[in-house]
Amino acid sequence: MSASSKKKLRKEQNLTALTEKQRAQQKEAKKLKAQSAAFLIIMLAVVITFVAVIGITLYKNIGIKERMTIAAVVDEHELNTVEMNYYFKDAINATYSEWYSSYGEYTDQLVSWTLNLDTTKPIDEQTRDDGTTWADYFMDMALENAKSNYAIYDLATSEGYTLSEEDEAAIDENIEYMGMYAQMYGFNNINKYLQAIYGAGSTQKSYKEYMIRSSIAQAYYDDHYETLKYEDADIRAYEEDKYTNYSSYNFALYHIDYNTYLPEGEKDEDGNVTHTSEQIGAAKDQAYADAEALAKATNLDELNAAIAALAINAEKETAPTATESKNVLFTALPETYSEWLSDSERKENDIVSIPDEVTEEDEDGNEVTSVNGYYVILFQSREENEGKMSNVRHLLVKFAGGTTDDEGNTTYSDEDKAAAKEKAEGYLKTWKEGAATEESFIELVKAHSEDTSAETGGLFENINRDSNYVPNFLSWSIDESRKEGDCEVIETEYGYHVMYYSGNSELSYRDFLITNDLRTEDLEAWYNEVVGAYTAVFGDLSLIDTHLILSQQQG
Repeated sequence: MSASSKKKLRKEQNLTALTEKQRAQQKEAKKLKAQSAAFLIIMLAVVITFVAVIGITLYKNIGIKERMTIAAVVDEHELNTVEMNYYFKDAINATYSEWYSSYGEYTDQLVSWTLNLDTTKPIDEQTRDDGTTWADYFMDMALENAKSNYAIYDLATSEGYTLSEEDEAAIDENIEYMGMYAQMYGFNNINKYLQAIYGAGSTQKSYKEYMIRSSIAQAYYDDHYETLKYEDADIRAYEEDKYTNYSSYNFALYHIDYNTYLPEGEKDEDGNVTHTSEQIGAAKDQAYADAEALAKATNLDELNAAIAALAINAEKETAPTATESKNVLFTALPETYSEWLSDSERKENDIVSIPDEVTEEDEDGNEVTSVNGYYVILFQSREENEGKMSNVRHLLVKFAGGTTDDEGNTTYSDEDKAAAKEKAEGYLKTWKEGAATEESFIELVKAHSEDTSAETGGLFENINRDSNYVPNFLSWSIDESRKEGDCEVIETEYGYHVMYYSGNSELSYRDFLITNDLRTEDLEAWYNEVVGAYTAVFGDLSLIDTHLILSQQQG
């Protein structure tokens, strides 16, 4: 091989080696690139997954879907899930609160017995008599509340109606309290607290808007009620065919239940006491005979003596007596004996025996009326309620000190009470030694009264015998001998009151009652017209949690 040929061969070998090295480098580079690409893809997937998890959590918490989902449409207003939740949860809480105000600690038992609603079970699993669930019931109520709110709110704002400073302050105070509760219960902020109560998407801003709208609607409704005024001619015309409705009755009543005449009876295998038809018939006959005998009395003393003489009362340590009822309005009387009591021919000491009848359906669906006993009623008098009502002012000095027991009841010593009385009498003396006018009494009240009425000078208006005040306060206020300017100290369970008689109201109690009924009817007609013009339909309710337990909604 020539030198030139060898040289050419080395070049070709070097070139081949270089090419192989480059190929190896390129291959390594491609491998590295592939690995780098795979790493980036994996990392990107991790980042996307992380963002997705955070996003879903954030999405759920801030309620984007709830805000975008239309749960109801009221006329031209679209209510998203968040707002509908406000109406739904508040409908539940308002209803339960109303029940509790009537039944107190027995609410859950009575609701269970009377409505067949178990407050410890989900409302969407409990069916009502009409086949719907209790969740449906509260949702319908929520839609109706939203409809009335928007209808009245729209009318109010169209007339330029705005909330008073006091109402605005009340909303701000409510929000402030919610913030305090949020901290108390361990929430980071008020939004988290609202979401725990009303669901995802709830915020302070949206809740305040809901409160403002509801407050404007309620305030406008209340103001409209107050604008309804009536002349005497209107009152007399309305009263004409319902005069009796505004009269009150004083009477005594004794009830005879035939069951008290039944013998001990036999118990069946379930432990229920049974009686024969003969035993039941004999008991009813004796109850009738005793009722007729009592109805022969000519006054209350004779009636009570006859009641004590009945064989069924012979062995009782304390003989029962007829129950006296005072100033009962006709509209509050049971239908069983209201017609007899309200008869215009009724005279003092008239007495009657009236069957206590009960109508029920038998197994075949037929109505069957039976007599469970008898009412023996003694008429005493009738009140036409034409006297004027009273206006009073008062300055309260509360008892101080006292001893509180485990149940929260506070007992005050004679010394505690004497100190409060001395203070109240000192204020009365100051008033008497001064100008001794209503204006000076108002100034005294504003300066020293411990009652919330101090801001209005301790004023209470339109007081009548049916007013809901503590006995001593009420009896002093409606005393017929009371004269304008009378001022003295009285005691109640709250402390000592310096009372001032401001005078009679313009209206009699009768006209006050009539005016209230007139207003109620006219307000209802106005409400039906305003709200009836609006439509309200459900949208997508799938995001609203209806699987709720009433007892857990009360905080």
